[in-house]
Amino acid sequence: MYREVIEHPWSLPDTIKKLLDLNAGNDRGRIYRIVPDGFQQPKLPRLGKDSAKELVATLEHPNGWHRDTAARLLYQRQDKNRCPPLDEPARKIAIASRSHACASCARWPRDSTRIDVLTALNDQDATVREHGIKFSEKFNSAPSQKLFAGLLQMANDPSIAVR
Repeated sequence: MYREVIEHPWSLPDTIKKLLDLNAGNDRGRIYRIVPDGFQQPKLPRLGKDSAKELVATLEHPNGWHRDTAARLLYQRQDKNRCPPLDEPARKIAIASRSHACASCARWPRDSTRIDVLTALNDQDATVREHGIKFSEKFNSAPSQKLFAGLLQMANDPSIAVR
């Protein structure tokens, strides 16, 4: 910030205003973006037009905004037939992606979500198992026997965050 005083003059007592030049820095601009010579803006994503399968693939994107937006869109669409992110082939995706997938599926209002939470409880990564526990709270009034058994197993998990 180039201005010497960033507070609004109304918030300053008159005794302090006399000591300051409230317009100092008004002749200077701001730098909004610095790019190298020859920079070409990459094509902006249009995730809203992507299919569920394409959004699942986007859950592996290195940019967090892309992952978050894909997870949000999957949730908003609420595919009633299945939860694509936790299908068998997708279980090999990155940890952050599996966590997003777990979050997307666990929020869906359907009974098969219990299976998705069980998948998360049995994941190899502690972060995904931890998310599975959090999302299992949705079923605390009537947990299935499998879900209850899976949660009991988490008491002996090697990760303290999961326990």
